[in-house]
Amino acid sequence: MEARINLEEDKIYIVRDQEITEVSAPPSGHGTHSCIWINGKVDRVENKFTTKVKKEKTQ
Repeated sequence: MEARINLEEDKIYIVRDQEITEVSAPPSGHGTHSCIWINGKVDRVENKFTTKVKKEKTQ
């Protein structure tokens, strides 16, 4: 079985039991994805999103 992916998009692709799951980038553009493996297969993905605090301009 084969699948095609778009190499112009920044994503993570997980293949499990001949099915593909796309994991997109965090909406804020900052964050972490961690794969949880159980019995040799990816069982879930934990997402940690962060929000960048904007620095105030000093005068």
